[in-house]
Amino acid sequence: MTVAAEAARLTLDARHVPMLRKCRVGRCDLRLPEEVIAEVRALPWDSPAARGAAEQAVRGFLARYAARYAEQGNGALPVFADRRVPVSSAESTRALVERPLPLLDLAPGLRAHVRDAPRATAPRASYLYWYKERFHRKLLLAVHHVSLASASTPAGEAMVVASKQVVATNYMNSALEVTAFFPSPGGGGLVAYESRARTDIRPSGFTWIERVLLRRLLRARLEDQLGSLRGRLESFRTATTPS
Repeated sequence: MTVAAEAARLTLDARHVPMLRKCRVGRCDLRLPEEVIAEVRALPWDSPAARGAAEQAVRGFLARYAARYAEQGNGALPVFADRRVPVSSAESTRALVERPLPLLDLAPGLRAHVRDAPRATAPRASYLYWYKERFHRKLLLAVHHVSLASASTPAGEAMVVASKQVVATNYMNSALEVTAFFPSPGGGGLVAYESRARTDIRPSGFTWIERVLLRRLLRARLEDQLGSLRGRLESFRTATTPS
């Protein structure tokens, strides 16, 4: 299923509507590029159809940038215009990928693919997906690019999964999560997880309560990812196991 098809089911939070109505370049409660802010400002806000039109604009935003990224890679990532100084997600992602992430280096070629998709071929498989989750007082809408690879370890063939942000409506300039599944000779195995993000949070960083909420969010997100990846990983293991 494409991001456009998945996003067709998207509904906005009730608080998104007034946020979008007040949205201006340089001052917006959602992270949007300038072209999308212009589209939102042109919506028929005094019409009963305003909410439906706003949802369609956000769906189009997610689907359009997902399609651009799939064709052009990081160069097509958005420039967020919700602050006085625009933020390039491409530049933020480039800086993020260059930082140490040991799990990302387990599988040759995976870092290159994360850095330069689609020109760098995916080691095994890749796909785009969108998700919606509540974090603190805001509802986050995002599209991620997931890439799967295999890695040889003393315990056997491990799976490494990288999930890179394509776009997000709040908090994140860029984000990269890496999960590795290490098999155990006796059955079962070990899961290792690394996450890095560049945010639009205040210069002083997160407060203690925000850090607690963030840890809960990441735990819940990892559990959701493990559930959604289970079928894909089982298919992947079957396809790569010699008959």
